[in-house]
Amino acid sequence: MKNKGISYIISGLFMMFVLLFMAYNGFRYFYKPIETEITYEYTIADKEKTKALVIREEEVIPFPRPQEVFDYTVDDGDVVIGKTVIAKTYENEDALLNKSKTAELDKKIAALESALKTSSSLKEIENLTTQINKSVSTAVVSSVRHDLEKIGETYEALNFFLAKKYVMNGGKNLDISIAKLKTERESYSQGFTEKENIKAGKSGYFSSYTDNLEERLSPSLLKEKSFEELEKLFSLSQEEKSTDCLGKVVKDHNWLALCITDVKKQDNLAVGERVTLDFKEKNCRDLPATVINIVKNSDNTKMAVVLKCNRINEELLSKRLSDITISSKSFRGYKVNKSALRFIDNKEGVYVIEGGIAVFKEINVIYSSDNYVICAPDMGEGHLEIFDEVIVKGTDIYNGKLIETT
Repeated sequence: MKNKGISYIISGLFMMFVLLFMAYNGFRYFYKPIETEITYEYTIADKEKTKALVIREEEVIPFPRPQEVFDYTVDDGDVVIGKTVIAKTYENEDALLNKSKTAELDKKIAALESALKTSSSLKEIENLTTQINKSVSTAVVSSVRHDLEKIGETYEALNFFLAKKYVMNGGKNLDISIAKLKTERESYSQGFTEKENIKAGKSGYFSSYTDNLEERLSPSLLKEKSFEELEKLFSLSQEEKSTDCLGKVVKDHNWLALCITDVKKQDNLAVGERVTLDFKEKNCRDLPATVINIVKNSDNTKMAVVLKCNRINEELLSKRLSDITISSKSFRGYKVNKSALRFIDNKEGVYVIEGGIAVFKEINVIYSSDNYVICAPDMGEGHLEIFDEVIVKGTDIYNGKLIETT
């Protein structure tokens, strides 16, 4: 019994030793008094999402007869001059419908007449099959994207290709189909009369979109205004398109964006600086702009920034109050965790591990965020270099200290 008791004690001591040994190694494995990060090159641009009030030099095109209906003859974004006919008026909706049907039949007739002149070579048939397949794929994609304009274009092209294939495969009586369409077209064409051609009256870019702010906002309005006066412009109410106008003409390809931002977020902005603007629409991104004015509030916490851009398209012509991202200066250098920063002899730098020894290296900060800084690269000897192992966590670190990293 006595020997048995001793063996229990020895077994217990042995198990305790094993547990202590495992705990010690586990502690050594998980406890890391020194943590490091490898230095890599990094590029960042100052970006801020805010609201933009878009202001253009524009003038509405009056239409004081709301009882009449009209049809545009130009598209949004088209360049017009004073004599350009932008719309035609009709007596009523039925007349406009007959006009649309006539135009639709004109396209069908033209497609069939063109198909009659088609050759029937083997190569032409192969090319046509490829075009038909491509048109069907385009129609499917356009339908998913709800791109009605593209669907219409694809439908017209597909009709033409199918008519050509019909002729190539020996189809006959296509001239009879054309004659029927011409008869139908004649009946619709007699159901409308164009009453008046409405002209642009001025030169610029046409847009059918209006919001009742065209005559209340202009680039000249932004001159010599206080911050409070500029901020109030955002409260001007937009209204639905008025029935007494046909649209507007934007007189210049240059336009302005007024933004309100925090000084802390854009303290690097300066008049004359080049920035990039991004709206949510795909073709309204990467727009180059220039800061032409900055007005700060009385306590220097907010500022109104006026940006000038010379890019124009259909979507930009209709923008007024919109979400926008401003990208200003970009910074390229070495990214360093802020926890690694040290000041030695009034010099800012970090400790790196070289050959198992802590070495202090200077840095030149060119950008700072809440969690990290960007340092100027290639500063020479004694400065941080790419792929250096930077100490981001540790205490009692000094030059020449032996660092155990395992």
